[in-house]
Amino acid sequence: MSVPTYLASVPEWMRIASREINNLLRAKKNIITKTAAYTLVEGDDVMLGNATGAAFTVTLPKAALFSGRQFIVKKTDASANAVTIDGDGTETIDGAATVALAVQYQSVTVLSDGSNWHLI
Repeated sequence: MSVPTYLASVPEWMRIASREINNLLRAKKNIITKTAAYTLVEGDDVMLGNATGAAFTVTLPKAALFSGRQFIVKKTDASANAVTIDGDGTETIDGAATVALAVQYQSVTVLSDGSNWHLI
């Protein structure tokens, strides 16, 4: 029985195995709830924002450090207060400085391209 060429190389096999293991480990999403200003970090996947007390801003981490990474932000309350998502420094989100979630259950998924963030 012959081994496929791409598995004959131990480093390539290790790369593939590592990617698949990481995908399995990331399948379980880390969900956090916030009610005030917050900066997303590596361990965050989904942030549920409750702005009942006051509007607040969620800051995205540096896009260069999170290339290919996605975050989901969702507003969970029915108040008129917005949950605003802001890129780090001058980084943008689909070319805009910020994105505001103003309606209950509104959500966005953002993806880093290594320079800025994009809505998915």
